[in-house]
Amino acid sequence: YEALYEMEQRAATLRFTEKLFADGPEFTPGSREQYSNGSYIVAQAIVERITGRNVQDVIRDVVFTPARASVG
Repeated sequence: YEALYEMEQRAATLRFTEKLFADGPEFTPGSREQYSNGSYIVAQAIVERITGRNVQDVIRDVVFTPARASVG
C-alpha cells in the first residue's frame, strides 16, 4: 500500500508541476515578484528525487535533529 501511495503522490506532483509551468512565466523575470506555494512543491520533489527519501525525514534529519529541536 505504501508503494502505491508514493507512486500516486509522485504522479500528483508531476501533474501539478506540469500545470504550474504549462503557460510559461507570467512576467519577465526580475520585473516583479509574486509569492507562490508551488515553489515548495517543486523543492519537495527535487529533495525527494535527489535523496530517495521523504522530504519530512530529510528535514528532520538534516535540520531539526542537528539543532536539537523537537519535532511535534
